[in-house]
Amino acid sequence: MFRMFQKKKSQEPLFIYRIEDTFAMKSGDCVVTGQVVQGSAGVNDTVWYMDARGTRQFCVVISGIEYGREGMKKTAKVNPSGTYGSHYGILIKGYPKEMFEIGGTLQAGNC
Repeated sequence: MFRMFQKKKSQEPLFIYRIEDTFAMKSGDCVVTGQVVQGSAGVNDTVWYMDARGTRQFCVVISGIEYGREGMKKTAKVNPSGTYGSHYGILIKGYPKEMFEIGGTLQAGNC
């Protein structure tokens, strides 16, 4: 009887972002570009970096998200109908581009 008043829990899948390329910034930070496979993540979220073999390497904080020529965004999410699909550039401060492999992923998880 009381079930009809209970709020449904969110069933959004965990964030997975596949890295397609990396770029170095003059500051020594890096931008990884790629595609959101599932879920969503926002600026200041902490995610795992997984290498191309699927091994957890280290945690990083998403410092910025850019979506094509539309500029900075607050979240990266699956967007099949957008101009650039689900492709985003993610700024990661404190790590050089050599730390990230093409084919690696950023994934939500307990860091």
